[in-house]
Amino acid sequence: AVQNQEAKAIEQAAHKLKSSVAIFGRGEAQQLVRELEERAAAGDLRDAAARVAKLEGALERLQSALQAYLAREIQPQEVAHDQTDSDR
Repeated sequence: AVQNQEAKAIEQAAHKLKSSVAIFGRGEAQQLVRELEERAAAGDLRDAAARVAKLEGALERLQSALQAYLAREIQPQEVAHDQTDSDR
């Protein structure tokens, strides 16, 4: 959509992504996707490719943060659960 300068498609994709990103709270990714949606809605596609690249980076950082959180929070419980199972 960015390569073809399809403002409506960019706006719709950004809107869907904005809702998903909002689950994780306010942050860089949410701000970037909101800006992308607003600009596309206004037909302003200047720097759209650069904005998408920034958003991709922010989403990668969010993913890494979520993975680190899950590694800290989930794995200790799984280990404890596995030990309980082996004690039976």
